[in-house]
Amino acid sequence: MRAPDTVSRLGGDEFVVLIQELQRPEDAGTTAGRLLKTVTDVHLIDQHQIHLTASIGLSVYPSDGKDADTLINNADTAMYHAKKKGRQIYEFFRPEMLLDPAERRSNEAEALASEGSLRFSFGSRILSFKRRERPL
Repeated sequence: MRAPDTVSRLGGDEFVVLIQELQRPEDAGTTAGRLLKTVTDVHLIDQHQIHLTASIGLSVYPSDGKDADTLINNADTAMYHAKKKGRQIYEFFRPEMLLDPAERRSNEAEALASEGSLRFSFGSRILSFKRRERPL
């Protein structure tokens, strides 16, 4: 880490790294890659080899948030997406990450229902229904 950067423990096994003076947002990815390498190196403690893994979520000011809480929450969201993909990777926050698949399907179902349509998906089969008005 560089002198202007800050590392702090958020809680449990979660840490926040504040990288200041970035030239480009992609530079945060370079730093995350270096952090992953450092963490995953074998550590020797009392003649015991310790192997660690990590997943990193990145959010960048101001595009991903204008205050600390939003930036931390968005980085946390990106970290959980990284964990879903496997260990030892980092992910940049993307707004679509805020909706989990179930929430996304629920929103789609609500939109279809308001149009008078319903769509169900079972594996590779999709069933669509459209409401028809019947005269009284």
